[in-house]
Amino acid sequence: MGAKYRADLTLEVTHLIVGDYKTPKYKYVAKERGDIRPMRLDWIDAVRELWIHDHEIDVEALEKEYALPTFDTLRISMTGCDDRMC
Repeated sequence: MGAKYRADLTLEVTHLIVGDYKTPKYKYVAKERGDIRPMRLDWIDAVRELWIHDHEIDVEALEKEYALPTFDTLRISMTGCDDRMC
């Protein structure tokens, strides 16, 4: 399909397939590499299906659809707040 796998985050890397938020690679990309797009794992399957069936691949649309949600694992806890204020 034209992609190349890199084990290290070189300057050639454009996307990071994220299976777990707690990895050093994801944490590094989130903090330091705004040029790398973190993607959900199912992005690969979506591109593969389009390619196998010889459908047009709109990379930009797929990137938007399968981008890793920014606050996906964010959890907020509030205390000292009653129902009238919240």
